[in-house]
Amino acid sequence: MKIAQYYDKGIIRLGLIKGEGLIPVDFLGDMIDFIKSRSNLKDDGDPIPLDKVRLAPPISRPSKIIGIGLNYSDHIRESKGKVQEILL
Repeated sequence: MKIAQYYDKGIIRLGLIKGEGLIPVDFLGDMIDFIKSRSNLKDDGDPIPLDKVRLAPPISRPSKIIGIGLNYSDHIRESKGKVQEILL
């Protein structure tokens, strides 16, 4: 089961992706609220074709944003850029 967030009239809602469609679920809250609630979601609604849905970020209010530059020097070489002496 794939759980997704999508926009419904400007509000982020939860849905289940099944095949080529998204089934809206009856849950008030976002992905974080759902995870904390440990609720079950039912996929018995009518699916909306995925090309008619605007997906939202999986987590809309992350507590942390972590960036890892493991491929940074590879990217510099690929783009023929200059390596800085001090990396931030």
